[in-house]
Amino acid sequence: MIKKGEAIKRQRVVFLAGEKIDLGILEKEQDIGRCLRWVNDQKITKFLLIGVLPTNKNLEEEWFEKQGKDKDNIVFAILTKEGEMIGVAGLHKIDWLTGLAEAGILIGEKQHHSKGYGTEAEKLLLFYAKEYLNLRKITGRIFEENYASRKAAEKNGFEKEGFFKEHLFRRGKFHNIIFYSKFI
Repeated sequence: MIKKGEAIKRQRVVFLAGEKIDLGILEKEQDIGRCLRWVNDQKITKFLLIGVLPTNKNLEEEWFEKQGKDKDNIVFAILTKEGEMIGVAGLHKIDWLTGLAEAGILIGEKQHHSKGYGTEAEKLLLFYAKEYLNLRKITGRIFEENYASRKAAEKNGFEKEGFFKEHLFRRGKFHNIIFYSKFI
């Protein structure tokens, strides 16, 4: 007899397997509702570069349509070992000439925060960037007050490369941004 979690896992395509999570293929029909909810949830996007403008279903469908067609942005579904999509992880603004990319990770399901899933997703992105894409340097912009993301980046060997004082405006004030990077 198939358990509920096994049936979910069989429906997902895993691209890179990790210890606690996998990076899988985004599936519009299955994932658009969650992604739409996450990008409009101000508690989830509090420290992200998205979430300033409301996103409607049409805009989210356009974003999904670009996935797999845009060679400069590669996005994966973050999947639990049971196959539940809990977030997204991607390499953005890939510069193929210089071998640079910016990492971005969102754990959208709040019950999965602070479990090390973002740290592992970032680790898998680094592996993919080096071993599959032959990139040489990955960067990330992190809000100074986003301690969880800073800790994850540092666990994965990222170093502080720059500090942008009062760089982004969110929720009535300017925020400092720390620029992290890692040569891979």
